[in-house]
Amino acid sequence: MVVITPTDLRDHPETVKALQAAVAAAERGDWRACVDQYKKAFRKSGAGFSSRYHCLSGVSASLLDDSTPGANKDDMKFLEAVHDDEREMAVNRTITAYTKGEPARSVCLFGHCLAPGKWRQRAERRS
Repeated sequence: MVVITPTDLRDHPETVKALQAAVAAAERGDWRACVDQYKKAFRKSGAGFSSRYHCLSGVSASLLDDSTPGANKDDMKFLEAVHDDEREMAVNRTITAYTKGEPARSVCLFGHCLAPGKWRQRAERRS
């Protein structure tokens, strides 16, 4: 559950707007717009945004869902940038590693179980 605080509304209005657009896109089943808006929300958020992790987990969950078209080159570039940013929280770097298909063994995340590399192979076929 994403909770937007009064401080978020005051200090991060563009982030909140992108997050709301991502949720609306998901409700319509427009997964490409959903991923793009979650990425936009994450990029616009800062350490002070209370639901920053939820923006990134929205990207991950949407890309891992079997009903989505998969990642494109911009998605992979986004995931790489977050993963490689040493200032980023460890949980954020970990979720991007998983989303990119780098776990050492099969794991489940957000109710999705994938063998190592399966998601990456799927993404590469679509780019």
